Amino acid sequence: MKKRRISWAITTHCNNVHPCEYCISQSNKYVKHPSLKDILLIADKINALGNWEIYINGGEPFSIPHFNDIIIPKLLKSDNEFFVTSNFSYNNDRYLDFVTIAQKQLQKLNLSYHYHLFPDYLQFANKVKNLISLGCPKENIIVSAVLHPNKLEQIKKLDIHLNEELGIYLYPQFIKIKNKDGSLSPYNYSDYQLNIISCFEKIKKQKSFPLNTSNMECWAGTDYLFVIPNGKSYRCQQYYHTKNDIGNIKCPNFKLLNQAAKCDFEYCSCGSAQEICIKNEM
Repeated sequence: MKKRRISWAITTHCNNVHPCEYCISQSNKYVKHPSLKDILLIADKINALGNWEIYINGGEPFSIPHFNDIIIPKLLKSDNEFFVTSNFSYNNDRYLDFVTIAQKQLQKLNLSYHYHLFPDYLQFANKVKNLISLGCPKENIIVSAVLHPNKLEQIKKLDIHLNEELGIYLYPQFIKIKNKDGSLSPYNYSDYQLNIISCFEKIKKQKSFPLNTSNMECWAGTDYLFVIPNGKSYRCQQYYHTKNDIGNIKCPNFKLLNQAAKCDFEYCSCGSAQEICIKNEM
C-alpha cells in the first residue's frame, strides 16, 4: 500500500532572478524564508502524524539555510520518504551532500528544467550527467519541465537527449492558468502542441489528458495534504486557492480529515488524484 503524501511548500522564496511566467506561486527572491524554528516545528508535526511521502518544494528549498544539515535530519527521524524539487541552480556539491544525508529515505531529487536558467538544454543535461558522475545514483534523479507552449520543441529535445544519453525520462507538467477566483485551470493547448506533448512517456501512460476528476471520490485531506510555509494546511493546491483550509499543522489540535469528498474541480491541479487521492479503479 502506498504511503500518504504531503506536499510541503517549505518556502515561497525563489533564488531565480528571472521570474518564470508560468509560475503560479508568485514567489520571488525578495520574500523571506520562514524561521528555522517554524520549519522545524512543522517537521516535528509531520513526523508526529506518521510516515509520509514528503514532496518538498517552494520556492527553492535549497536556498533555505541549514536545509541539508538540520531540516532534512529532523525529517529523517521518522520513516519518511523524500521527493525534493529544485530549480538546479546550485553547485552540484550541494545536491550531492543532500543525497548523501538523505540516503535510503530519498526517493527522488526532482531537477526542474527552467529555460531561463539554462537557455541551452544541453547545458542542463550535462550538469545532470556531472551530478551522476560525482556519485548521485541515477535512480534517485527525476527531471521535470513545465510544458510551456513556446518551449515544447526544446523540452522534447531535452527529453530525447536525457533518455538516449542517461536513460532518464523527463516528467512533463501541464502549465496551469490562475483564474480570477484563484482556482486553477489547465492551459488550452492547440492540436499541434498536443501532438508534441503526446510523445512524453508519462503522458502516454495516462488514461486521459488532462485527468478529469469532476465528482470523483477524493481522499485529499486524509491521504494527501498541502502545507504552505506558515503551516496552514489544505486538502490540495486547488483548495488552497479557494481558501478551504483544514487548519494549521503547527496547532496542537490539528487533525487530518477522516473521510473522502467529491472533487469539485474538473481538473486535478495537484496531480494527486491518479497516484494518491482516488482510491477507485481508474
